[in-house]
Amino acid sequence: MAELSAKHHLRPPKMTRAAAAALRTYGWPGNVRELRNVLELVCLLRPAKGVRLQDLPAALRLHVRPESARSAARLSSGKLEINLQDKLGDILQQVMTAVLELEGWNRSRAARRLGISLRTVQRHLSRHPA
Repeated sequence: MAELSAKHHLRPPKMTRAAAAALRTYGWPGNVRELRNVLELVCLLRPAKGVRLQDLPAALRLHVRPESARSAARLSSGKLEINLQDKLGDILQQVMTAVLELEGWNRSRAARRLGISLRTVQRHLSRHPA
């Protein structure tokens, strides 16, 4: 994506977990050319922003696994299931990503929702890009 973004003089977008999962699970009948076209589209539509599942073409969204759809439904309802067997860092990453997605990747609103400073959100994102 860095190459495609540079071609258009844009900052590369950041892929959310849901969008990355959709890209991985899709069959890619058009092979590399189709993948490249989708990535270029994303670079043009979401420069320096998080790429959400809804930013991807409909053909990709139709192939999202049911568990991913359930996860998106939990997220949209404002609820997130956490596995207490996960490490604390992983749980924090899940919470931060979920809140950022709920707030449309608006860092100020995410910070307000979490009750933390904007700088804390920025530091988290610099260490753990989505």
